[in-house]
Amino acid sequence: MYKYELPEECHQSMLKKVKIEKLEDKFNLVAHPLPQISGEMMIFRPVKEDQGEKDCVIYRDYSLMKRLPTMEKSAISAVD
Repeated sequence: MYKYELPEECHQSMLKKVKIEKLEDKFNLVAHPLPQISGEMMIFRPVKEDQGEKDCVIYRDYSLMKRLPTMEKSAISAVD
């Protein structure tokens, strides 16, 4: 069980051909499928239950998850 479950819309797929290297603990170093800058790479650990197609790998893109609203700190006043 993961601390934050992601909706299916946040599961992204990419071709396995973009994998550059397999790292320790089943992490993969891959060329980013949608790079914002030239040469951008990504490290992630694929979740076995998410995998389906043979020539694609599914990764969970937490940047697509809707952020929790942040609250401003309330002013603390000292009572005399």
